Amino acid sequence: MLSLEKVQLELKRLSGEHDKLVTASSVSEAKDNIIELQEIEKTLLFFEHKLIAEIQLLQAEQEPKKQNSIGKFLFRGSSKKDLLHQQEIEEKIAAFKEELTFANAIRSVAGQVTVPQLKQFIIQKEQETQKSVRYREYIQSAAWRKKAEEAKARAGNRCQVCNRSRAEVQLEAHHRTYERLGNELPEDITVLCRDCHQLYEDKKQADLSVKLCKKCNKPFAPLDETHQFCANCFTDIKRHRDASTQGGFCIRCQTKINLNPQSPYCRSCYRAWKELKDESYQEQYCHICGEEKGATMLKPACYTCYKKHRSELTFQ
Repeated sequence: MLSLEKVQLELKRLSGEHDKLVTASSVSEAKDNIIELQEIEKTLLFFEHKLIAEIQLLQAEQEPKKQNSIGKFLFRGSSKKDLLHQQEIEEKIAAFKEELTFANAIRSVAGQVTVPQLKQFIIQKEQETQKSVRYREYIQSAAWRKKAEEAKARAGNRCQVCNRSRAEVQLEAHHRTYERLGNELPEDITVLCRDCHQLYEDKKQADLSVKLCKKCNKPFAPLDETHQFCANCFTDIKRHRDASTQGGFCIRCQTKINLNPQSPYCRSCYRAWKELKDESYQEQYCHICGEEKGATMLKPACYTCYKKHRSELTFQ
């Protein structure tokens, strides 16, 4: 007689073993898992045969007793004990059938879902390995080196993110997509310095999408989606911002004020100048360096400072 409790414990163990073998991190592990799963399938099939045999035995035992109980019932001689025993057999049959269904379900999942998934994982990993080998061979080829040099030339031999030149940093050609590996289009390649390339790899970003710079309207490759300006324009904006935060001088009294060529007077001197509003009125000090070189509202900076800062500051 098969023990129901032992069957339940064994099926629970096999189900747990199956769950541990569902995923794999390597090809060798996946292959080992498939072998173990096939062994579990064999064990489950063996249990199913035993459960079917046990159910058939119980049904065979149940039938004559059932006929006997019907006969006794007809002659009003059926005992309560016989009826209880009959009910017990029916409950056992129902319990074994439930375990049979469970065993069949585990075996079906293992054979029809888990093993095929692991086989697909193996195929995918092997294809990735082959692609990786082909990629390494291609990257070392003369054809790729030529394309990389052409991309660097198109980028002006500068990093398309930080704008540093080839003289300052080592430039590398980065694939934005591998869809046309070996037949890349110009837009498939972005030129990065080693630092920016490493930063990109560390961030694990999906792609370096091309945007239009908000200032010069030229395409550039941002490091992330928050970048709105190309490296050249960003450098100019930063220089202008840095310059505007430096102090300037009132062109009349040499008092320290905010650097703003369109407003080169302190408050009191501006009130005095406003009475005349003569933009060519000769004042004493350069608004930028503060030296006594002469200045006006129209030309608040000396020639030296104007030449140095005209790309950073807004003059009239």
